[in-house]
Amino acid sequence: MSGQVVLRKKVAQSEALKGFVRIPNSSVKLFPRGAFRLIVGNKELTKRIDRYNRIFFGVSEIAKAGDEIVFWKKPDGGYEVQVQSHVEPSTQAPQPT
Repeated sequence: MSGQVVLRKKVAQSEALKGFVRIPNSSVKLFPRGAFRLIVGNKELTKRIDRYNRIFFGVSEIAKAGDEIVFWKKPDGGYEVQVQSHVEPSTQAPQPT
């Protein structure tokens, strides 16, 4: 994908349940304060960051808690979201043979 990675973070349990992603204070200035285009999968949405630094776009439809979400700033000025699934390692100890 061409563009610049603006934010990479893990999706929290509360974000997955409520359908938003909270933008950390250190990264919020990398996003416009007004409305901007956000491409999620094959849908193009017009979104904005609310006063609590959240973007609501139905993250629960594309990611689950623990997945890594990546925001890309595209050359045309829009933003795109990608999800990289997180696979939990097995927590069981191997059985002795």
